[in-house]
Amino acid sequence: MAREIEAAWEDPRELDLFDQEVEVGFGAAHAPWVEYGTDPHRVSQEGWDNIRSWVKRKAYAKIKLGSNYYKAGRRVKLRYTDEDEKEIDRITDAIVWSIRKNGTDAHPFLRPAVDEANRKLTRLLGENYDMKDVADYILGLATENINRKGIADRGTLAQSGYVQVIRGKRP
Repeated sequence: MAREIEAAWEDPRELDLFDQEVEVGFGAAHAPWVEYGTDPHRVSQEGWDNIRSWVKRKAYAKIKLGSNYYKAGRRVKLRYTDEDEKEIDRITDAIVWSIRKNGTDAHPFLRPAVDEANRKLTRLLGENYDMKDVADYILGLATENINRKGIADRGTLAQSGYVQVIRGKRP
C-alpha cells in the first residue's frame, strides 16, 4: 500500500541555462494516504493505536473542553476517567470501522501546489528563479495546504517535506 508521494519535473525550456531536475516530496509514512486517500482496508493494531492517540489528543479533548481547549496559548493537560477512555475507544472503533468499510478521502496538498507553480512557472523563471527555487516554492505551498486544511496531526506530515536536486546545479 505504500506509495511515495513526490512531484518531479525537468525545466521545460529547450535551451535551459540550469539543466536541473528537482524533486519535491513528503517522507511521512501516511503522506500518500492523505494525498490520494485509500480504498477500504483493514487497520492494523498500530494503525488503531495511532487513530486512538489522535482521537484522545484532538477530537475527544476538544469535545470535552470545548472552547477551553487552549488557555493562554497552551494546550490544557487533561485527566481522563475510565468513562472517557471507553468513549475514546468507541470513537476510535467507529473511525476504524468507517476506514474498513469506506476507506479514506483524499486530501491533496502537493498536487495543488504543483499545479499552482506550473501556472506561475514562466513568471518565476523570469524572475531569475531556478528550478530549486521553484521546488522550494512548491514545498511552501504544499505545507500551507496541509496547515490550512487542518490535515496535519502533530506536524509530522508538514515536517517531512523535502526538496532534492537530482541533476544539475544552481547557476
